[in-house]
Amino acid sequence: MIRRAGILPIPNWLTKEEFSFDVEEILKDSLYYPSSEFDGNPIKYFMGNVYSFVYVDYGVSREKLLEKLDTNGIYGYHIIHQESIKVNQLKSSTYRKIDLPEPEDMRRLRIHFKNHVQPPFCEWLVFERNSDKTERFNPKRFSLLYLCAEGVASYQEMYVRNRIKPKIIAIIQPGHGFGTNWTDFTDRNQIFAKSVFHDTNLLPDYLINGGWGPPKFHIDPIWEEYSKRIRFIRSDRSSFALWEKACIKNREKN
Repeated sequence: MIRRAGILPIPNWLTKEEFSFDVEEILKDSLYYPSSEFDGNPIKYFMGNVYSFVYVDYGVSREKLLEKLDTNGIYGYHIIHQESIKVNQLKSSTYRKIDLPEPEDMRRLRIHFKNHVQPPFCEWLVFERNSDKTERFNPKRFSLLYLCAEGVASYQEMYVRNRIKPKIIAIIQPGHGFGTNWTDFTDRNQIFAKSVFHDTNLLPDYLINGGWGPPKFHIDPIWEEYSKRIRFIRSDRSSFALWEKACIKNREKN
């Protein structure tokens, strides 16, 4: 965990012996990670800052996710609860239909990347620390909500329409260059950022950005409103920075 990013107590719903899915509990103070694939670094470094991780990637099948969890899992943890979640369970009591920014060129996804898009699913998993590990390793439990879905639409539906604020958004190697992402999550003027900034009352406190390659590629902020760097982390072949929300400038709504 990163102390300067605020350490939270483990939420009550995560301490129980039996679990019942509540989307408001899952999304509140969570870390949202679109185009995540199987990157465990946010869990490794930010558990304790958050306890609920929401991963979204339309290129990962349910079979591939379960295979990955079975063969690699999460180091130091084991699954104590697993549940398939339906779409209607992702709507809270405060969910509302509102006008949101629309994709400028969604046909790129339908035409150019259609063979990469897997059948949609949503899986909820609760992990508990192995008995040979202590609190010095990492907190006792955490939650992972994994969706095979498109990252912009998922953010709009879960956070903006439910009026729930994530604590952290992670944009790490989102695949808009030579990858299979139809839009650029890092671009402040494109659809993902517009969705995040649609309601400034729901802005996350922190933004992570990073990816593969030399650290110099990831030392600058990607969104001007998040320009106060808290921590720079190098991990294996990648690196990423944690940025705190610094200021919100007035912009015309597009």
